[in-house]
Amino acid sequence: MIGNVANFGKGFKGCIQYNILGERGTKKENEIRGEFIYSQNLDSILLAESPIECPVDELVSEFHEPLKLGMSKVQNPVLHQSLSFPPGEKLDNETLEKICIEFSNWFGLNNNQMVVYKHSDKKHEHIHIVANRVDIDGVNSYRDSNNFYETGKFCRYVEQKFGLQKTKQMDSLKIDGKGVTSENKLHVQLRQQIDKLLVEVSSTRELRHALLQKGWKSYEGRGISFVHKASGTSIKGSELGRNYSLNGLQKLIERAKSGAGDTGSNEERMPERELLKSKIAKNSIGASDLNMFVSLMKGDGYGVHFREYKNKQGQEKKSIAFSKSFSGKANALKYVTGLELGASYGFYNVSKNIGAEKWTESMASPTRLNSRELAKGPEKEVTANADINKIARGLNDLLTSYNAGKVEADAAKSVARVEAEIARNAAGYNNPFGQKGIEELKREGKKKKSAKSKKPRL
Repeated sequence: MIGNVANFGKGFKGCIQYNILGERGTKKENEIRGEFIYSQNLDSILLAESPIECPVDELVSEFHEPLKLGMSKVQNPVLHQSLSFPPGEKLDNETLEKICIEFSNWFGLNNNQMVVYKHSDKKHEHIHIVANRVDIDGVNSYRDSNNFYETGKFCRYVEQKFGLQKTKQMDSLKIDGKGVTSENKLHVQLRQQIDKLLVEVSSTRELRHALLQKGWKSYEGRGISFVHKASGTSIKGSELGRNYSLNGLQKLIERAKSGAGDTGSNEERMPERELLKSKIAKNSIGASDLNMFVSLMKGDGYGVHFREYKNKQGQEKKSIAFSKSFSGKANALKYVTGLELGASYGFYNVSKNIGAEKWTESMASPTRLNSRELAKGPEKEVTANADINKIARGLNDLLTSYNAGKVEADAAKSVARVEAEIARNAAGYNNPFGQKGIEELKREGKKKKSAKSKKPRL
């Protein structure tokens, strides 16, 4: 089930006519196309011979009654919400009625007027909910905060409760490779617009003016909030992320200004990749988290891209890449990975330097011992007083560090052999292996060989 962003309006008549009759300007504009599903707190529908044939004017007049109480200053009292089902999924009216009651409870409309119609004129079946945001006591009770996000949560809840087909999540989005975060398309749209404008403005006042031209009102006080003019959805800056609070935006604007104006002659002569390295180091220690790092890099003209993948061992890894033209050629590759710049510019080291006092180069990975170095072993002579536990711990450490899968079986044999050699030394053989022990092994080998040769051939 998919729920669209709720629409708000002033006139109930046009909305109700749209849901009952055919579309205006067509031959069917006077034919009934909607099917009545559910209503609450509407006497005119209860008194009508047929709910779908209830006179529109009577219904509209009843919807306006709570507004006359003057308890609320809502300018757009009409709530119009549609819920769509995947093609092929058809629910009986009893189930649809239960979903409408759940919707009323979820969004605080229990005491409000509401009527619901079903349309089947498209490939997918869908219902239209028309409700009064002002309840019968004259109070605005509709919970409209983060409408798209809440509608997505409601749809997932209904799918699970009534066993409906699962549709694509409306409220999930990966941000900067940091896992799944609840999100909605208005949040994404607003964040992207702010990111683009940060390098063009010099204050939050200019940012608000620029956003107004993009369809967003904004209010600044102790914090900052934004209102989408088309839908009426209100979003606090802090809901977009810590960097989009009033204080965070002021810092981003200052850093964008300093980043855009500090390009001196040395940087102009610097090769593009070297310049990128210096920007990565500068912005990573200047950022409080990866989101701010991305914004600061954008201020310097670089795109930042994250990717999750699995290595050959099945371990989950993350990588980072940067976009811009890194060559003077016309069709040069516009992406470069962090590791192509050097080990210090991979995802791990960049994320480790976020918020640090100074840039730190990556630690070199431990060099793997080759087979000759492993064969050398300790230079000191093994004596009767050797600590077997230390040897075992050393072998275990070796296994843990260098591919335990290949040498795990040999490890147990090695420990047993060391124990045997130390026991022989304790008996009086004061050399690393014990001459008597070696002779015994040779004799055992000869016995096994002769025993095999004596077996009768079949």
